[in-house]
Amino acid sequence: MLIDVQLQVSVIDISRSGVCFFTNVRFQPGHRFSFSLGDVFAVVAEVVDCNAEETDSGLMEVRYRVRCRFVEQELELHHLLKIIDR
Repeated sequence: MLIDVQLQVSVIDISRSGVCFFTNVRFQPGHRFSFSLGDVFAVVAEVVDCNAEETDSGLMEVRYRVRCRFVEQELELHHLLKIIDR
């Protein structure tokens, strides 16, 4: 299932196989969505795990750490990752 929502996230880590980011939106494992980095590349990603982390215990605010694997990759991502690996 693809989710049709645009939101900004804080990327923690990105690799050949997936991405991990923080967001204020809870994702369910198995959900798929298009993940893009500006005009550089876009891929379909699938949520593997989503965990809540407290940001302010007094206000009971949380953010979510979302781990995803890339399902479909464009050629541009392969070129970007080759540059990062250098």
